[in-house]
Amino acid sequence: KEEILGERSEAFCEETLETFRLEMIAIANGEESFAIESPAALSNGKLVSTLIFMKFPKQRELFKEIIIAHIDISELKETQRALEKAKEDAEEANKAKSTFVSNISHEIRTPLNGIIGFTRLLSQEDLNGQQRDFVTTIQSCCDTLLNLINQVLDLSKIESVKLAVHNEPFRIDELLNEIGKVQNLGAQAKG
Repeated sequence: KEEILGERSEAFCEETLETFRLEMIAIANGEESFAIESPAALSNGKLVSTLIFMKFPKQRELFKEIIIAHIDISELKETQRALEKAKEDAEEANKAKSTFVSNISHEIRTPLNGIIGFTRLLSQEDLNGQQRDFVTTIQSCCDTLLNLINQVLDLSKIESVKLAVHNEPFRIDELLNEIGKVQNLGAQAKG
């Protein structure tokens, strides 16, 4: 950038240029070039992040000159910090969401298990045909809801990489029949 043009190289090093040159030679150890990030204080007092690139001569005994390029990477570093912060915030929000979903699913499961238990007890009573159909529908709805809650919990496990996949056979006609019963009950309730 324009702010760097015309600045002396010493402005970009906390140490003297000679010390810096000797360190680079030792670090480069025969390499033709070397790059390092370094903070730099400009003559106007502004602190910038720079990438210092050095090109060394191939013959070390002719080491009278080196080519040094200073590149202002302040905006790049600021963007990098902002991206790291955004990533941390997103990870924190995802963790909070997963915790909430897991907690609420467990809270819903507790009363649902009570309904399932009482429905099973009710199904053992002497019921007429219509009552038995109602109890069967309640059981089916409870099983569907419990399955849905388990899937939500499985989703939380997937996000936290704790899920084991189980392949199980099922009958599609039975699944569609159960879905039909649940949908039919909802349609009848709406009239």
